[in-house]
Amino acid sequence: MALSDQQRHGLHGRLEEVLGREHAAALMTQIPPTGWADMATKQDLALLGERLDARIERVEATLDARIDGVEAGLEAKIETSEHRILGALHRELNIQMRITVLALAATGSVIIAAVRL
Repeated sequence: MALSDQQRHGLHGRLEEVLGREHAAALMTQIPPTGWADMATKQDLALLGERLDARIERVEATLDARIDGVEAGLEAKIETSEHRILGALHRELNIQMRITVLALAATGSVIIAAVRL
């Protein structure tokens, strides 16, 4: 049974009368402010630790799954962007190649025409 504040104060006063101030204070530190049933045991703390460990592991697993999902999404976006860029580069190179071939053909025609003159 937990002591009320009034009962604790009365007990402390009586202990001081019987044992003296120092011994009464030492003894009062050994009496919990609540009932013994409200005190956590080592087993209670061990069980709490196990529950916390399990919860942390679940949170870690959730975070790992989310990070993996984000990484997969980024990789897919990067790959899509890479294909778009390569496609655009291929089209540009194709256009440049056609322009170069046409320019060479035109230059060749001008040279041939100049030589015939």
